Amino acid sequence: MRRFGELEAVIMDRLWELGRPALVREMVDDLHEDRALAYTTVITVMDKLYRKGWLGRQSCSRPRRGCYRRDS
Repeated sequence: MRRFGELEAVIMDRLWELGRPALVREMVDDLHEDRALAYTTVITVMDKLYRKGWLGRQSCSRPRRGCYRRDS
């Protein structure tokens, strides 16, 4: 089994700590405390984690705002 990349691991840890689904914007703001990352970088990594089966998606209250949740 492949391990997570550095940013993938950080995102998975943050989602685990939150214990609830999170908007990409929430993750960007949370990660910004440690490092400056572009929104597009975070959504790309979260989408890759989704495609690998580690994250799930769900609809949010705001249209076209992806919510991701940790599936495992």
